[in-house]
Amino acid sequence: MELVREGFNVLISPSKIAVNEAIRVSDIYLSCLFIAGNRISILTRIKHGYEVARAFTCHQLLTLLENAHHQSIFIEHDPSLFESLRDAEVVALALRDTASRCETLVYYTRTSDEFSSIIPRHADRIIAVTKHLPGYVADIIELNPKREVKSFLLSDVQMTLEV
Repeated sequence: MELVREGFNVLISPSKIAVNEAIRVSDIYLSCLFIAGNRISILTRIKHGYEVARAFTCHQLLTLLENAHHQSIFIEHDPSLFESLRDAEVVALALRDTASRCETLVYYTRTSDEFSSIIPRHADRIIAVTKHLPGYVADIIELNPKREVKSFLLSDVQMTLEV
């Protein structure tokens, strides 16, 4: 399933989709960084292709983003990193800045919470995937330079959607 593109992507999806996208991204780029927090849900299912870093606080996440020099960065959302909504806003701005220095940045969350709902405000693309038998439905919102929203609904029985 090719959902993630160049730029700053927010991926809200079941873990199976996130694992597939993470593997696909690592197959494309030579230099990939996976940033995990206190909780790890998909990293153990990604067998290769990533340098791994852990952030246990919001400050550590900001430092990792500031020092990142990879072509692709995949970040798994961890709400325990944030102490306030202001922390999430600062991280969102740092993600935007980091995305301008790499080819693809993916911020992944399985569900939306008060902190992860702030991050998409600064993204280039928001991808929300839900299970819909017999496959998945992807709602893709592209935020162009004018910050206009365009929404596309994709549906397919197979796990190979191309946008």
